[in-house]
Amino acid sequence: ELTFPAGTLGSSLTNLTQTFNGCGRLASLTLPSGAFSHVTSAASAFNGCSALGRVVFPSGAFVATTSMGSFLANCTALRFVEFGSALTAVTDIGAMFTTCALLQHIKFASGGFASLSSATANLFNGCSALSRIENCSLPLTFSLLNCRLGAAALDEIYTALPTISSQTLTVTGYFGTSADSPSIRSSMERTPRI
Repeated sequence: ELTFPAGTLGSSLTNLTQTFNGCGRLASLTLPSGAFSHVTSAASAFNGCSALGRVVFPSGAFVATTSMGSFLANCTALRFVEFGSALTAVTDIGAMFTTCALLQHIKFASGGFASLSSATANLFNGCSALSRIENCSLPLTFSLLNCRLGAAALDEIYTALPTISSQTLTVTGYFGTSADSPSIRSSMERTPRI
């Protein structure tokens, strides 16, 4: 486990790329207020932390970050993740949660992904236990293929989506699509249930 004291991980830390990549025994991470507030790249920062079960990033974390591709990919024990601040500077979140098979709940801060410009197709690949995503305001096409989202969880996602055009949300392979309300976002195209 890692516990960082107050006053650390602040303004002098700007790059987290692959910092904890492959730390298979890291099970607990406690971060101080202000941690990661000046980080601009966090690609693959926690990729392969296969014992990490829960992580809460404090308010201010990643507000300057542009790259978060594969950020928590392959965290096979991860069940919950919370971001204390909106990821408004992020341009790339490709494969951010790929193969997090036990991940059940993601809590994004409200305020969204204003700068997101890279494809998000693989964002939730292999997240078969995912049953809730709070404040999921992704402005690009993405897929929730084979996740475990019920109708209420899907409606929560639809409500959080920004008004956009020509984007698609793929929600197939699970029961929630039989009672969801995709019309909440009239500009959204939803791939039909297979």
